[in-house]
Amino acid sequence: MERESLQSQIHDLTQKAAMSEKNKDAEIERLKIAAATSEKSKDAEIKRLKIAAAMSDAEIKGLKAQLELEKQNRWWKMQSQQNARSAEIEQMRNEICSLVRRLHLPPQVEGETWQYQTNSGEWAEFQDKANKELMLKFQEGQQTCEMTIDGIAYDYDFQVMNQTNKRTKKARSIRFCSNLPHHWGITDADSLKMLLPVNQGNGQDGSDDRICFVTDPAVMST
Repeated sequence: MERESLQSQIHDLTQKAAMSEKNKDAEIERLKIAAATSEKSKDAEIKRLKIAAAMSDAEIKGLKAQLELEKQNRWWKMQSQQNARSAEIEQMRNEICSLVRRLHLPPQVEGETWQYQTNSGEWAEFQDKANKELMLKFQEGQQTCEMTIDGIAYDYDFQVMNQTNKRTKKARSIRFCSNLPHHWGITDADSLKMLLPVNQGNGQDGSDDRICFVTDPAVMST
């Protein structure tokens, strides 16, 4: 009986050992599967992180390029504004120099002259070239004209008698001075009227009322 009992115990232990071995193999297989799954998950995570890093680098490059473009645009805009301001300052300097020369230089013309009113209210004569051009345009019958003096463009209106700077829009009065002797009794306005073309006479019969035909020999002699 004792021998049978021992054999039964040995059998039970053998079965338990076999079962333990199977369980061990199953556990090892499970661990292998789990390890393989973990490795795949790890690889997938690493791949995802690499993609995210690559996208981040691309975004950073894009932002850098955008910032550089904005920086260049701001620089060009600032440079353009600076150039425009420099050109404006240079134009103002030229205008000031022109006015100073025209105020301090002695008159370059004799006889009939065109003059402009300065900021102080005084009258200054145009230089010889400008005076001749104004005279020519007026005698051609032009009511308005454009002329450039010392690099500055002006509009002239002979009806309202003013000069307008085309850039600054500043207007100055102009006038005609005949420099005729006072005892002649002819005003500057009368003498200017005499310079108009003949076909601009205002006689009632269409003739030029500025022309007077003298027939008296005594008057002719005088």
